Amino acid sequence: MRSVSSSNRNDCFARTIGFPALAATSMEQARVAMCHGFGIVFKTSVSAFQPYGIYSIPEISTIGPSEQELQAKGIPYEVGRARFENNARGQITGDAEGFIKILFDPATRKLLSAHVFGEHATELVHIPMFVLTCGGTIDAFIDAVFNFPTLAESFKYAAYDGLQRLVAAGRSAGAAPTAGREREPPAMRPWFVGISLSAPPESGQPVTVCVMDRWRRCRLLTWSYEPGAAGLLPEEVEREGFVLAIGAADSVGRDLLASLEHRGYRPAGKADRHADLVLIGTDDLWKAWGVRPAPRGREGPASRRRRYEVLRAQGLDLSSARPAGPADQLDAAAAAYAGYQWATGQRGCEGSRLDPGEPGPGEPGPGARGNPGRR
Repeated sequence: MRSVSSSNRNDCFARTIGFPALAATSMEQARVAMCHGFGIVFKTSVSAFQPYGIYSIPEISTIGPSEQELQAKGIPYEVGRARFENNARGQITGDAEGFIKILFDPATRKLLSAHVFGEHATELVHIPMFVLTCGGTIDAFIDAVFNFPTLAESFKYAAYDGLQRLVAAGRSAGAAPTAGREREPPAMRPWFVGISLSAPPESGQPVTVCVMDRWRRCRLLTWSYEPGAAGLLPEEVEREGFVLAIGAADSVGRDLLASLEHRGYRPAGKADRHADLVLIGTDDLWKAWGVRPAPRGREGPASRRRRYEVLRAQGLDLSSARPAGPADQLDAAAAAYAGYQWATGQRGCEGSRLDPGEPGPGEPGPGARGNPGRR
């Protein structure tokens, strides 16, 4: 095409454009080309930050690099997350699966990217877009006043989550160095681990362990039982802090509890480190949740599916577990969730044993006796 520009530049107004080939970006590129060709100074460039939107159900939208891209370039970053199930508007609309993830520079708090999954994701992504365009930090989310209830408010809590991670890792910008790691409230722990022992295990016996993060995403691992508890916890879990819930009767769980105490960990409320140990009877837990488990080894697929659905209704991401999979996987996940409930003030605790009847899934937590993590 022939240029209309008086400077004889070859501006192409209608050409095939490659990456990213999105309608929104293409329109902006066309506007710049037209303004450039006709000498209009209203728009001279396209923003370096271009959002992507997938109009699926649920919607997916992102702006800026992914974690994998930052890792490939060797760029340090920290993550902040917020789930819609913990947001008032998300609870009203029933969007329990949606979440926001932000990536930022741990040294300066400068926002690097944002990723949104859930209802109105393609609308919400424009909020971090303006922060990125201005070269802003996550403090913009923290300082802002959002309407309530709105999904947009989740950006504030994603920023708070990111700052909590910085403090836990001792990397908070401007934070004074400390001689040792201070005890974190249980609610701030990044990991909640569950294990179920129906009978005293033998050395080398495979035992299922559920490792759950604060967003209730569960990983199911197999641990070869070791009386000294060696190898029970993944390295990052021991390093970053955890609540470990042992699903077992006192006579079965005490030996493992003693082994962990020998390694320096302590029962709930007595720990001076970043970890707490609790006991819970998984059979009693299921009964409190309205599910009566069958005798060990005789439970059918329908009963296991019912237990799976109870956990999924609470937002547990059990993608690595089959709906009617082995009962010990579901018991381990139930124990991990009970530990999470105790840490967040929703379940009582007497000594090191959790109260199995307080509360059931879907019920508000009436308070936790002896819970140092309640705020």
